[in-house]
Amino acid sequence: MREQLQTEALARIAGATAPLVEETFNKVADEALARDLDYIELGMNELLHDKEEVLEETALRALEIPEIKGAISYEDGGDILASFSTSKSEVPPTADDFETARNSPLVRFTEPAELSILHHVGEDSESGFIFLQMEGDPLAAEREALDGKLIRQGLFAFTGGGGLILVVFMSFLRRLRRSREALAEKSQKLAETNRRLAQACKAAGVGAVTSHLMHALKNPLAGLRDYAREQREEGDGGEEGRLLTEATDRMQAIIEETLGTLSEAETDEATYSFSVAEILELASQRLEPAAEEAGVKLKIQDDAPEIELDNLRANLLVPILLNLGQNAIEASTEGEVKLEARQKAENLEFRVKDDGEGVSEQVRQRLFRP
Repeated sequence: MREQLQTEALARIAGATAPLVEETFNKVADEALARDLDYIELGMNELLHDKEEVLEETALRALEIPEIKGAISYEDGGDILASFSTSKSEVPPTADDFETARNSPLVRFTEPAELSILHHVGEDSESGFIFLQMEGDPLAAEREALDGKLIRQGLFAFTGGGGLILVVFMSFLRRLRRSREALAEKSQKLAETNRRLAQACKAAGVGAVTSHLMHALKNPLAGLRDYAREQREEGDGGEEGRLLTEATDRMQAIIEETLGTLSEAETDEATYSFSVAEILELASQRLEPAAEEAGVKLKIQDDAPEIELDNLRANLLVPILLNLGQNAIEASTEGEVKLEARQKAENLEFRVKDDGEGVSEQVRQRLFRP
C-alpha cells in the first residue's frame, strides 16, 4: 500500500509539472518562429533555427520551473545536445544512449503524451526529447507525511483494536463475576433451604413424639388430680393435698397448651396474629402467679415495637418466654424480672432480664444443649 501511494504521489507531481514544460516549449517555439519570419524578410535564411536549438532553449528555460533542478536535451537519435543544472554541486545525470533516458523514472511515472515530444512544423516524427530532473524535497516531504499518516493510522488501528479487545475482555470479566456472584448466592440460598428443611423435619419428628407423650400423660395426670381432689374433700390431704392439686392443674394446663400449639403447627396455616405487646402481656399473665409466690416484681416493656406475629410463630415464642421467665424468677428471689422486645435491623429481639447472679461459665458453654 505504501509503494502504491508513493507511486501515485510521484505521478501527481510529474503530471502537474508536465503542462508547465509544454507551455515553455510552445513559448520557445513561437519565439523562434517569429525570429525566423524576421530573418526571412531580411534575407538572412542562414540564421533560421533548427530543432536542436529549440530543444536546448526549452531545456534551459525549464530550469525556471521551481520543481525542476536539471534538464538534458536529446536529439531523435539519442545523442545529448545539452545539459543544464540549477546547482553547481549537482549535475543532471548523463546517459550514454537514448534508451537509458527513455527508461528514467520520470518517463515511467508519466504518460507518453506528457514527455513534451518536439516536432517541426508539418512533421509527425519525433524530433527529440528533454530529460528533466525533478526537485526531490516535495516528494520527500510528501513521503514523510505519508509515512507519518500510515504510522498514525497504524497506531490508531492498534490502539482502537487493543481498546476494543480490552473492552470485550472487561465485559467478559464482569459477566463472569456476575455469574459467580449469582452462583454463590444461589448456593447460599440452597444451603439455607436445606438447613431449614432439615430443621423442619427434626421439628416435625420432635412434635410427633411430644404430641404422643402429652396424650400419654393426660390420663395418668387426670387420675392423680382426681385423687388429690378427693383427699382434700375428705379432709385427709391437708396442705400437701392442696400443693398436689395445684401442681397437677399446672401440668394439665401445660399439656393442653402444648397440644394446642402442636395442633396449629400441624395445619401450617396462619389464621390470626398477635402484636408484640400482646405477646409480652400474655407471657406476663402466665408468669405472674409464680412471681408473686417468689416475691419477684414482674415488669413488661411499655413501648414495644408495633409489629404483628402470626399465630404459628407466636405459639412457638410464648413457651420460650415462659421458660426463660420461670428461670429468671427462680434466680431472682425478691428481685425484679423484666420482659422486653425491640426491633434490630430486620430481626425482632426478645429479652428476659433478671437480678440473679447469672450462670457459670461451664453452664454457659452447654446452655442450649438438650
